[in-house]
Amino acid sequence: MMALADLCVFVRNAAAMDQTNQDNSNSAGIFDDIVCTIKATTRHDVVYAEAVNCAALAGQALSNMVTGNKVLRHMLLENELSKSNNLSSNTIYWHLLASTSNKVIIAGLVLILNSLKGDPGITRMFCLSQAGRALAALIGERFGENEDDEAEEKTLLYAILCVIIESGCFELILTDELIPSTCGFLDALAVYCNNNSDPVVYNRVATNGLLQTIYLIFESCSNNLSRIFQNTSGAESGIPDDSVDMQTVMVVHHALGSAISIIGSITTDMTPALVARISKGDLVQQTTALLGLLSKNLPRIEKASVRINDPQINSSMDSVTRLFMFKRDLIRIIGNLAYKNSVAQDQMREYDGLALVLDHMRIDENHPFIKEYAVVALRNLLEGNDANQEYVRRMGAIEAVQDSRMTSAGFHTRIDADGRPLIERDQHKHEQQ
Repeated sequence: MMALADLCVFVRNAAAMDQTNQDNSNSAGIFDDIVCTIKATTRHDVVYAEAVNCAALAGQALSNMVTGNKVLRHMLLENELSKSNNLSSNTIYWHLLASTSNKVIIAGLVLILNSLKGDPGITRMFCLSQAGRALAALIGERFGENEDDEAEEKTLLYAILCVIIESGCFELILTDELIPSTCGFLDALAVYCNNNSDPVVYNRVATNGLLQTIYLIFESCSNNLSRIFQNTSGAESGIPDDSVDMQTVMVVHHALGSAISIIGSITTDMTPALVARISKGDLVQQTTALLGLLSKNLPRIEKASVRINDPQINSSMDSVTRLFMFKRDLIRIIGNLAYKNSVAQDQMREYDGLALVLDHMRIDENHPFIKEYAVVALRNLLEGNDANQEYVRRMGAIEAVQDSRMTSAGFHTRIDADGRPLIERDQHKHEQQ
């Protein structure tokens, strides 16, 4: 085994950025030997430490052989992903990624990255295969585990995801199942958007496939939340009783958080094409419906400290509180969708989104800055929209916006001629001070 490892090191070093050596190794049959070595050694990496080392070195050698060599890259993927060999357990990608050794997994990820980089055709072929779906699941698992984890494995997964997105292929590995790996994959997409703050990037990510996935997740979460709330005891408390499946609560929480995160990112600065794409879908209706559902079943908590300190309800309170906090994020999305978008503005009014925003223009100690989010959302809903401005006037928005703490602090609120809520200093009180 040690001699085989030494040979892999030799091939790895000889093939590094040297196309002549790469081609010669293929002509001599070394390319196929390396593939067989990977499959053979990964079968024994649990038992033999030498097998782990040899598998990792063979993976590195194969990666160097295909880097910069389009012919060998195509040959490798066509051989591994052919119809007769498309069982995921038969491919070198599965052998490398399913290893118990982080060193071997990293070698597999480097191989995939070097195989896909700069070649949209190969990337598409890979994403259509079982190997592509296995990679998507791995991305979802790693990004769903720990957002702050900066391990090498996660860095490589993110680099591969960037290649897949920029090749226009990420829809091919996207699923709409309400499972942790789907949520983690959406988290990874949100990280990509946040790292590349550009309307062009948001438009690239917000494909019809992604939006459809978001719609399905929102719908599934709404149905699950309705069942959760139906089983709660005490209409005023909104705290689940023992009949509530807390595992379901956690899954819904993760799914909602991931879906809201990616929607919040892509709606931050939208291109006209993205505005039109979203306006044709059900996002506005589903966002307002979710906000209404949470507002109805999870009302403001006046004395949160009492509940948190109560040992009888402490175990349930944690999950419910995290669900409750999504109200602020949904209001943010409403504001993003309504910004200079007359279609979304009208849809918000029709689906009671405008009324919900007005209802949240009060300070709530359990939702820091929810009132400020609502003020921004209201401004975007009213800007240039006469129907919404008239609706607010009829709702008595001045009273909804006013708050005793603001008045005592020397401020007052009014809506100007364009229907925008303004917070102004009370000059008379200011002069007295």
